[in-house]
Amino acid sequence: PCLPSGNGTAYTATAKYVSGTSCSGYVLVYKGAGTSQTVTGLTNGTTYYFRVFTRKGTVWSNGVGITAVPNDYLVGDYRSKPGTHNFTSTIAWQVYAGSNVWNDNPNPPNGATVNVYITNGSTVELTSSRATSPIRNLTVAAGGTLRGAALSTPTYLTIYGEVICNGTIGAGNVWNSLGLNMEGVNSTISGSPSGVIDLNRLRKSYVVNTTSNLIIAKDLNLRWTSSSGTTLYNNSSGTDFNVTINAGTTVSIIVDPSAPPGASGNACIDGVNGTDLTERGGTFTVNGTLNVPGILNATTNNITRSCKRVIG
Repeated sequence: PCLPSGNGTAYTATAKYVSGTSCSGYVLVYKGAGTSQTVTGLTNGTTYYFRVFTRKGTVWSNGVGITAVPNDYLVGDYRSKPGTHNFTSTIAWQVYAGSNVWNDNPNPPNGATVNVYITNGSTVELTSSRATSPIRNLTVAAGGTLRGAALSTPTYLTIYGEVICNGTIGAGNVWNSLGLNMEGVNSTISGSPSGVIDLNRLRKSYVVNTTSNLIIAKDLNLRWTSSSGTTLYNNSSGTDFNVTINAGTTVSIIVDPSAPPGASGNACIDGVNGTDLTERGGTFTVNGTLNVPGILNATTNNITRSCKRVIG
């Protein structure tokens, strides 16, 4: 950690994170005798590490370390309460009322403009699909978990904004029922390197937006357990689902050990097998890595909507 020295005159502080005097990788954001400081230039959903020192003359304390995750909360945003809860539980959520006030709310998140935060120390389980009860942005903090319940069929959370995962989405290296419907015009899946994402499916399922562009900027796994199955695809008639896997990012389709012999995990644009009876289009652009143990369907019977695969 940073170990300051001298009488402090060598250090210059600024409240903006991108500048200030560097000390062993730290940026000096406050210098003085106050008890609080507002720091700007931070990224929402990212964990920052702070260390606070006191000085008498030229003798410094060893410092006290803390972490903080900034979030620009809006009135009506939801955050999960500590413990393990069903997504629809009446005791699972609090709603932001402004001025740093959170109130308990018996109703689960529901609305394409509602942001949801899964907090440190909480686990939220989705026991049924939220097809007609969407949310906007999903942020999972370090130490927080969003997963599907122990069900044999997929359960889907519908999202119209961003996904930021600094904690855990899914159940790790075993199959989990949670899948995501990504329905925004422009959406990104991102998060810290320590965050883990394991889903059963990632897809577009609704026609609210005719075109949905998804950027995957964080490694994730898609786990399948049936005899065969497509885990990445367009499930919405009359729409385009454009997926870009960023450079340095890996998306792996994994056949779960519990799957029967001969099981495969597939990717497709035009439905689950490239021959859907309706028009389902889009482009998969792979600038990183897409691991497909089964079939990457390169066929379509569309007449008007194209299906493309671009390898960067």
